[in-house]
This record gives sequence, structure tokens and C-alpha cells, in this order.
Amino acid sequence: FVSRIPTAFDSGSVRRILEEKFGAGSVEDVSIVYNREDGEGEGEKGGDVTTGSSNAADSSRDHRGFGFVTFFSASVRDEAIKAGTVRGGAKDNSKRKQTIYIRPLDRSSEDDEGNKNI
Repeated sequence: FVSRIPTAFDSGSVRRILEEKFGAGSVEDVSIVYNREDGEGEGEKGGDVTTGSSNAADSSRDHRGFGFVTFFSASVRDEAIKAGTVRGGAKDNSKRKQTIYIRPLDRSSEDDEGNKNI
């Protein structure tokens, strides 16, 4: 789980920053959660977002500032979680660096306790 992704970033930016920090080829997939463009399903629970992997359309869409990363190996994943944050720019030559937070996704509590969000 990655959070606090700046709006100027797309999945390609997140992939590039993570691979600069943890090595080329260390990231298998990046999916950022985007707002729906069509407005369909507004007001319905869970009906207002879509996820998208790296593609050219990412830069023209508004995302929600968080997403999910699949690392190539468990050791790279553990290294990323241990680091906790990674800094980088939206483009390769950006001078301004932003911080992205990396946390593990714990799905076990969803099965046992149900949704306790109010």
C-alpha cells in the first residue's frame, strides 16, 4: 500500500521512484486508485473509484492519492516496508522531491472483524 501520492504523479512516476530506490525490475505492478470519469455509480458504496496500472492515460485523470504496489520478491517488499518512505519527483528531471509512504496491507482483519469503518 502506498499513500500520499501527489496529484502530479502517475503510476509510471511511482514505479520509477521505487525502482530507483530498490533496484531496476523490483516493481512488478503499480495500481493507483482513480476517481471515476463517467460519474456512474456516484453515491453508491465503493462505486466511485477505479484502479489503473501503468498506462498513458494516467496523467490526464485525477487519482485519490493512494494505490497498491506489487514487488517482484518478498525480500524487496520487506525492504520497502522497512524503509517506510521514498522520495522522488514526478518526472525524471524534477527538482522538487515528494515523499510517498509505504505500508503493508493487512487483509486478515477484514475477514475476521468485518468492516468497522463508520
